[in-house]
Amino acid sequence: MTIFIEKLSSKSPDRQALSPKEIQSLRTLFLLSFQYSQGNQALQTNLFRWNLINGSIPRNIPAIIPKSVFDITPPEIHEDTTRKGQSNLRDMTYGTIRYVWRRLGLVSSEKIESMSLDLIGQKAIEYMIKADLYYQFEERPGRPNESFPIPDSNTDSHKSFIRRYAVLGQPTGHPSYDALFKMGGELVTNERFRAIQDNPDIKVMDFPMDKRTKLQRAVNDLDRKKALEQLIVVWNINHASSGQTFFPKAA
Repeated sequence: MTIFIEKLSSKSPDRQALSPKEIQSLRTLFLLSFQYSQGNQALQTNLFRWNLINGSIPRNIPAIIPKSVFDITPPEIHEDTTRKGQSNLRDMTYGTIRYVWRRLGLVSSEKIESMSLDLIGQKAIEYMIKADLYYQFEERPGRPNESFPIPDSNTDSHKSFIRRYAVLGQPTGHPSYDALFKMGGELVTNERFRAIQDNPDIKVMDFPMDKRTKLQRAVNDLDRKKALEQLIVVWNINHASSGQTFFPKAA
């Protein structure tokens, strides 16, 4: 029996209750969307669209939140969007889940006939490249301050999701996200980009470092190719002591 604990809206009569199997898959996709969006709402929405178009999430998701979804603890960076007026961690967590579930519900009701899976995927990968680049200059929140972390591990404050999942092809936790990063790997692992890390003439751009908002704006203003170029260069600088490079060297 499917159990629900909260109803957000009584509208949308076409929405049907989900089966236990659908709930489990949707919970995994919902949970991982926090990880891979890295606090970026636009990226998280694109991830929902990717999953909708490829059939990984059902159309017209019920506005009623499954109980198992409330077991999720969103990363602190996502809770900033709903922190105002909430006095404790439980309220902040539930507020974030409600807020993001509403967005998921809206996406699941969108007309997908005019959407291109390739374009949605490419946009999601572009957002991830820029998020990775931003966190080469800023430390990811909640990461242990280790002097010599394993590159792109959960203890690496300058972890690159693109390198770990698109370049190295590590499993993501769900076939839908595996497919997205496989597309990302095809976009970034060509000879032109591989040559960047061996080109001493390509330098780190002069990014504004006095305010995070300025840095974020400067990163977002880059096109995908320039952002990837800079990600490769700065990642290699940040991880020089590990002996590894953004694109692994042939043995």
